[in-house]
Amino acid sequence: MIVCFDIGGTAIKGALAYSADDIRPFPRQPTPLHDFGAFVATLASVISEAETQAGKRPDCIALSIAGVIDPDTSNATVANIPCIHGRPLQADLERALNLPVVVANDADCFVLAEAGIGAARGHRVVFGIILGTGVGGGLVIDGKLINSTGGFAGEW
Repeated sequence: MIVCFDIGGTAIKGALAYSADDIRPFPRQPTPLHDFGAFVATLASVISEAETQAGKRPDCIALSIAGVIDPDTSNATVANIPCIHGRPLQADLERALNLPVVVANDADCFVLAEAGIGAARGHRVVFGIILGTGVGGGLVIDGKLINSTGGFAGEW
């Protein structure tokens, strides 16, 4: 079981994923923009609710963010959420939540999901675009994310 979060500048959307076909969303929470402690507390409250529903501790936490993780420093570059910008986000959250954490760009997550189990399944090349408060995109070729190691290369 994985607790998944889509971290946006306005809201944090969460879900409990038992499998690709069994994903149970939680209500949206406002994103704490300037207080990392409040940010962690918001995630922890959803994790606690997930534990109650599932009757067990999650295997890990997965976050999609509108930003990138620098592959050299592991620091997050996130323009719209100052409290996580510049942090080694994965390490900080693992320490605070006492669970393994995976962090990835939201557009990359979107295009991987569409290529693997969504509307683009079966296509060799898949390009996805997110148009919202920000703009992002991801590219999957032959089932592999281009720029899978993170950073800015491949971002547009």
